[in-house]
Amino acid sequence: MLSRVFYPDCSTQTSLRNVGLVLELGRAISSSDEIQNVTFDLVTMHHPPSDHPVWKLIEELKTFEPPKDVCWVRPEDRTHHATFFPGGFGLWRSPDDIAPFPVRPIVVIGNNWGTAQMHAEARNRHPEDPIDISDPTSRNCLQILKGAGIALSQCFFTNAYMELLKGKSMLKRSPALDDPAYVTRCRHFLRFQLQKLCPSIAIVMGAKAIRQFSLMENGPRAWRGAGGGERSIKEIHELGFAIVRPIDLGENTPSFTAVGFCHPCDRRNSSKGFVKESELVRKAVETQEAASSMSIQSKMMF
Repeated sequence: MLSRVFYPDCSTQTSLRNVGLVLELGRAISSSDEIQNVTFDLVTMHHPPSDHPVWKLIEELKTFEPPKDVCWVRPEDRTHHATFFPGGFGLWRSPDDIAPFPVRPIVVIGNNWGTAQMHAEARNRHPEDPIDISDPTSRNCLQILKGAGIALSQCFFTNAYMELLKGKSMLKRSPALDDPAYVTRCRHFLRFQLQKLCPSIAIVMGAKAIRQFSLMENGPRAWRGAGGGERSIKEIHELGFAIVRPIDLGENTPSFTAVGFCHPCDRRNSSKGFVKESELVRKAVETQEAASSMSIQSKMMF
């Protein structure tokens, strides 16, 4: 079983693609007490190496022209704590303080990072302090992954939109969403991330992220409504499209499986204890593993 193996980009994975399809489903956090004690501290004393894939994302993000009156994460302001990209590097800490990139990661996609105030507080936190587990998105997301048996070292955490919200409330609608050029730019960047990271699974959380994901070039049409619009998450699930594959973005990017459900902070729709969400993720993993096994067997026959 491969674990924490780092390759700079998809092209270097080509010869290992079949092997890389094997997911690391290592030990997940085993108790609520242990969740409180996990150190969510990413690269506290060091940055990732210069050839690390996350720098490719950061360099591409520098080409963005954010809308006016929108808060933005400058590269020099990125927190060293483990947190979703672009607020941090999107990876969990490794024993040597350098976060290697997993082969065929499970990419977890949220809406946006949060508020500018929350990011400032994260930056000012002492490097040895764990991330604030009281943050509901982090806490609930970890519970979903734990229930699905997913190792955190196999995940990359990112967002569909790159801006920070102003003020204190996470519930406010971002004015950036009213800028069509910015929304399209974020959609292209989401596709760019997935092409560079070569995921095995994409976990897409929330209506805004699902819409962006579905409208990408070669995104899942099953998540789109009539005329290219959006389907509600309820409709997607009722039609049996919560899990879709293959997602094939082309350009030497291996196909992968996607699973979509409500944002874990949406109390109206989340199941108690996130049992349903964890089960969907577990089924997505099984779907990808079955497809990978069939692909390997097919290639062995010829």
